[in-house]
Amino acid sequence: MANIRVYIVAERSEPALYHATRCLSLCKEIGLQNWDLAFGYEALARSYSLAGDSAKTKQDLDLARSVPIEKKEYREPLESDLSTITIPA
Repeated sequence: MANIRVYIVAERSEPALYHATRCLSLCKEIGLQNWDLAFGYEALARSYSLAGDSAKTKQDLDLARSVPIEKKEYREPLESDLSTITIPA
């Protein structure tokens, strides 16, 4: 997911969306859950935010938050990252 963050910082939404979509697809394909799945949605929400798509940003933020993560030490970093994503106007 590091390459997605690089594209976000570089403000390149198209490659960020491509890699975030691919990352989430692979998570689902191989059955990753919990933390991995939640951060896949986080990457996609962050990419859609950069692209200016408020509906898809909200959708993926909600999906990231809905992933069950029981342990506080795993949930807190996710919530912290999600709180930095801006929903475009």
